[in-house]
Amino acid sequence: MAVKTSPSPEAIVSYAILILSTKRYNYKPILRRKSPTTILNTDNQNINPIISLRISNLKKGCPPKVKRFTITIKRRVKSLTKHVNQIFKLSEIERTEKPRNEGITIIIDTGLGINATQDLLETASNYIDYCKMGWATWLILPKNLIKKKLKLYHDHNIQTLSGGSALEAAILTGKLEEFLETLKTVGFTAIEISTGIINISHQEKSKLIKNVKKMGFLTIITEVGRKSKEEDARLEIADRIQQIKSDLNSGADYVTIEARESGIGIGPYDEEGKVKEPFVEKIANQIIAKKTIWEAPLKPQQVWLITRFGPNTNLGNIKPTEVVPLETLRLGLRGDTMIKFLAKKQLENASKTRKRTRAKTKP
Repeated sequence: MAVKTSPSPEAIVSYAILILSTKRYNYKPILRRKSPTTILNTDNQNINPIISLRISNLKKGCPPKVKRFTITIKRRVKSLTKHVNQIFKLSEIERTEKPRNEGITIIIDTGLGINATQDLLETASNYIDYCKMGWATWLILPKNLIKKKLKLYHDHNIQTLSGGSALEAAILTGKLEEFLETLKTVGFTAIEISTGIINISHQEKSKLIKNVKKMGFLTIITEVGRKSKEEDARLEIADRIQQIKSDLNSGADYVTIEARESGIGIGPYDEEGKVKEPFVEKIANQIIAKKTIWEAPLKPQQVWLITRFGPNTNLGNIKPTEVVPLETLRLGLRGDTMIKFLAKKQLENASKTRKRTRAKTKP
């Protein structure tokens, strides 16, 4: 005798898919044999109701293709309800998984406490690849606190780096070697080398990249652009591209396009924060996309870059509170990217189905 139980969410999903699928393929005999209540309250220790339906509830006279169809439904339900990044898999976008080489997200931590850091990692660690301690804030906090924070990030497979301004201050004051040793001692695993304030030649920057690589930092990220809006506006695209190529040839793993934390009136963005498309396209035409990190603190910038370069574009200067919303943009689960990604994916799947159908029907 069947044991009556409350339908599980997975059972409800299974039955919903069964109804939709039988309507599509006109396999009405399955629905006539058992009512929804009977299907949702199966025995066999509450195993997936679709499995019970396939084993027990189909009469012997069912054509083989119907049995194969129920197996397909069972597998489909499993993939929809047990997905690593989605409780219910609405998006078919293929996101890279950690440790990522592309599609990375870099957050800027400007002084989060331990509790706030723990909350962030509990919620969003799967979507964070690097944490940059920005604005030299880590220099004026207790060393034990910083070490605890770095360990928390590292325990969640997130690399850490100091913002480039602190390194520039060390160069300016003649304390570079001691500063680099401090970065290692405190526990940073990556490093950012910027020239947004100071002026050093391509050769000097190249030598610095090679030196820090020998020190054992896991990732070297350089930055191209100036902190001052006036100075940045005078920096030609050709000069930026030359610097990017030089940094990569010297051993940098990624190059960040400077946009500061505001994302307004500097680098790839105008005074309203809108993307300067010719600026971006000229860099994109010369530099491999997976080696470029676009600082994009504002949502419209994130939307434009994701739409232009795809869900696995590298983005930096992301606020901790924006990590999860950014990931839903990448997956096409928000209105800004849904039509671009989800509708396109459905059209591609429909096209593949039509091709398979035509191939089967050919004599």
